[in-house]
Amino acid sequence: MTEKQIFIAIILSVIGLGVWIVASRMSNEVEAWDSIQYYQISLPAMFIASAIAGFIEPKRPWMWGVFVVILQPIALFIQTGGGPYILVGLFFFFFFIGLAIGFAYVGKWLRKFAN
Repeated sequence: MTEKQIFIAIILSVIGLGVWIVASRMSNEVEAWDSIQYYQISLPAMFIASAIAGFIEPKRPWMWGVFVVILQPIALFIQTGGGPYILVGLFFFFFFIGLAIGFAYVGKWLRKFAN
Protein backbone atom coordinates (compact mmCIF):
# COMPACT_ATOMS: atom_id res chain seq x y z
CA MET A 1 0.00 0.00 0.00
CA THR A 2 1.13 3.51 -0.76
CA GLU A 3 1.22 6.27 1.84
CA LYS A 4 -1.89 7.76 0.26
CA GLN A 5 -3.76 4.45 0.56
CA ILE A 6 -2.66 3.99 4.17
CA PHE A 7 -3.87 7.50 4.98
CA ILE A 8 -7.25 6.86 3.33
CA ALA A 9 -7.55 3.50 5.13
CA ILE A 10 -6.92 5.15 8.51
CA ILE A 11 -9.41 7.95 7.81
CA LEU A 12 -12.09 5.49 6.70
CA SER A 13 -11.53 3.27 9.72
CA VAL A 14 -11.86 6.25 12.05
CA ILE A 15 -15.03 7.37 10.24
CA GLY A 16 -16.54 3.90 10.54
CA LEU A 17 -15.72 3.61 14.23
CA GLY A 18 -16.82 7.18 14.85
CA VAL A 19 -20.25 6.79 13.29
CA TRP A 20 -20.77 3.56 15.25
CA ILE A 21 -19.96 5.30 18.55
CA VAL A 22 -21.97 8.43 17.72
CA ALA A 23 -25.08 6.45 16.73
CA SER A 24 -24.76 4.36 19.86
CA ARG A 25 -24.39 7.39 22.12
CA MET A 26 -27.14 9.42 20.42
CA SER A 27 -29.66 6.66 20.98
CA ASN A 28 -28.36 5.29 24.30
CA GLU A 29 -28.23 1.84 22.67
CA VAL A 30 -25.32 -0.50 23.29
CA GLU A 31 -25.35 -1.67 19.69
CA ALA A 32 -25.43 1.20 17.24
CA TRP A 33 -27.57 -0.65 14.72
CA ASP A 34 -30.39 -0.81 17.27
CA SER A 35 -30.84 2.91 16.67
CA ILE A 36 -32.52 4.66 13.76
CA GLN A 37 -29.53 7.04 13.58
CA TYR A 38 -27.34 4.20 12.38
CA TYR A 39 -29.50 3.75 9.29
CA GLN A 40 -30.28 7.41 8.71
CA ILE A 41 -26.86 8.90 9.40
CA SER A 42 -24.11 6.32 9.94
CA LEU A 43 -24.60 4.04 6.95
CA PRO A 44 -25.07 6.91 4.46
CA ALA A 45 -21.95 8.61 5.89
CA MET A 46 -19.96 5.39 5.51
CA PHE A 47 -21.16 4.83 1.97
CA ILE A 48 -20.45 8.43 0.94
CA ALA A 49 -16.97 8.18 2.51
CA SER A 50 -16.34 4.97 0.54
CA ALA A 51 -17.47 6.62 -2.68
CA ILE A 52 -15.21 9.62 -2.04
CA ALA A 53 -12.29 7.30 -1.31
CA GLY A 54 -12.98 5.39 -4.54
CA PHE A 55 -13.00 8.69 -6.40
CA ILE A 56 -9.75 9.91 -4.79
CA GLU A 57 -7.90 6.60 -5.03
CA PRO A 58 -9.44 4.34 -7.69
CA LYS A 59 -6.83 1.57 -7.36
CA ARG A 60 -8.27 -1.41 -5.45
CA PRO A 61 -11.51 0.32 -4.41
CA TRP A 62 -12.72 -2.82 -2.64
CA MET A 63 -10.35 -1.90 0.21
CA TRP A 64 -12.34 1.23 1.03
CA GLY A 65 -15.50 -0.75 1.72
CA VAL A 66 -13.60 -3.03 4.06
CA PHE A 67 -11.81 -0.29 5.96
CA VAL A 68 -14.91 1.81 6.59
CA VAL A 69 -16.59 -1.11 8.40
CA ILE A 70 -13.67 -3.10 9.83
CA LEU A 71 -13.56 -1.53 13.31
CA GLN A 72 -17.29 -1.82 13.93
CA PRO A 73 -17.32 -5.56 14.75
CA ILE A 74 -14.43 -4.96 17.14
CA ALA A 75 -16.38 -2.17 18.84
CA LEU A 76 -19.45 -4.40 19.05
CA PHE A 77 -17.43 -7.21 20.61
CA ILE A 78 -15.89 -4.82 23.16
CA GLN A 79 -19.32 -3.38 24.01
CA THR A 80 -21.19 -6.66 24.30
CA GLY A 81 -18.57 -9.36 24.74
CA GLY A 82 -19.95 -11.16 21.70
CA GLY A 83 -23.26 -12.60 22.71
CA PRO A 84 -25.34 -15.36 21.19
CA TYR A 85 -26.06 -13.52 17.95
CA ILE A 86 -22.47 -12.73 16.99
CA LEU A 87 -22.73 -14.74 13.75
CA VAL A 88 -25.81 -12.78 12.71
CA GLY A 89 -23.95 -9.58 13.46
CA LEU A 90 -20.98 -10.69 11.38
CA PHE A 91 -23.32 -11.46 8.50
CA PHE A 92 -24.64 -7.89 8.63
CA PHE A 93 -21.13 -6.46 8.81
CA PHE A 94 -20.20 -8.41 5.68
CA PHE A 95 -23.38 -7.15 4.02
CA PHE A 96 -22.47 -3.55 4.89
CA ILE A 97 -18.94 -4.14 3.61
CA GLY A 98 -20.41 -5.33 0.31
CA LEU A 99 -22.57 -2.23 0.01
CA ALA A 100 -19.64 0.04 0.89
CA ILE A 101 -17.48 -1.70 -1.73
CA GLY A 102 -20.21 -1.01 -4.27
CA PHE A 103 -20.15 2.68 -3.38
CA ALA A 104 -16.34 2.75 -3.67
CA TYR A 105 -16.69 1.39 -7.20
CA VAL A 106 -19.27 4.08 -7.94
CA GLY A 107 -16.70 6.67 -6.83
CA LYS A 108 -14.12 5.08 -9.11
CA TRP A 109 -16.62 5.11 -11.97
CA LEU A 110 -17.49 8.80 -11.37
CA ARG A 111 -13.80 9.69 -11.57
CA LYS A 112 -13.90 8.87 -15.29
CA PHE A 113 -16.24 11.80 -15.83
CA ALA A 114 -14.20 14.25 -13.74
CA ASN A 115 -11.19 14.15 -16.04
